[in-house]
Amino acid sequence: MFKAFFQKVQHFFQLSKRETNALFLLISLLFTSMFISSLWDTFFPLKESDYLAHEYDSLLKAIEKEEEQQKEKPVEYFTFNPNKIGLEEWEKLGMPSYLSVRIENFKSKGGIFYKKEDLRKIYGLTDSTYQKLEQYISIPQRKKFQKKYAKKNFYVKDKKDSIQSDSSQIFVKFKKKEIKNFDLNTGNQEDFKQIKGIGEKRAKSIINYRNKLGSFYAFNQLMEIEYFPEVLVDSLRKYCVIDKAQIKRIHINHISYMQLGRHPYLTWKEAKLIVNYREQHGAFLTDEDFKSLKYVNKKTIDRILPYLDFTENPSL
Repeated sequence: MFKAFFQKVQHFFQLSKRETNALFLLISLLFTSMFISSLWDTFFPLKESDYLAHEYDSLLKAIEKEEEQQKEKPVEYFTFNPNKIGLEEWEKLGMPSYLSVRIENFKSKGGIFYKKEDLRKIYGLTDSTYQKLEQYISIPQRKKFQKKYAKKNFYVKDKKDSIQSDSSQIFVKFKKKEIKNFDLNTGNQEDFKQIKGIGEKRAKSIINYRNKLGSFYAFNQLMEIEYFPEVLVDSLRKYCVIDKAQIKRIHINHISYMQLGRHPYLTWKEAKLIVNYREQHGAFLTDEDFKSLKYVNKKTIDRILPYLDFTENPSL
């Protein structure tokens, strides 16, 4: 039987007897190696703990190598203004690269460090790193306009002489820019740009986030905008009011989960859970009904509640 099969292969591939022998030898070796490999795995299996230990050792070596490289880089301390330096200078000061990038991203979006302590607000910056840099931080104070004057010559009537008087001073007064109060929920770009530290990009980001939310109900919501410094929130408190009548309400008893999931405070999964709960248990009639939801974070419920309208028939 084997001889017949041997002859058919030889005839089909048009091989010589010697070539056919070589082919079958290779096939035999291949199957033998596969068989030995399977036997080895059966009698000498690689333990999961051995594999994890190997992976851990590799990771540890990589971390140690990176730390050694970091230690090799000399730290060069010098007086600096965080608003003026870039990635290269941060590296010289020993700042980790990911924090340097985070600081520069903050600045590129209009962020400003007004005082030393503002640097501590960068997410991920440890107290020890800040303390090493604190004495070298130099942020010039805002320049105040000084009254300027010019000397003026006075001439007597008989033209005997001219008298120069330092006491006669011409004061050049600079009027302080007046900021008009406005509503946080209806203000436009020009209104927001009145505030120092808010340029066109930041004004747009405020309006865009306001539109996604359906208006603001508290000033602290501004902190949810990426890289929005607390000092600007304080500035907006001084010149803004919040008209809660401008809030766009969500008709929670009629909205679909696809519409509800677009709100920044809810995930698609949470929106689906809320709508499913409503369909199974009936309409939400009060805040307490909504608070009884399971599987939705309490903080999330508290944040979304001011936007909810529990009217059963919104068309009436």
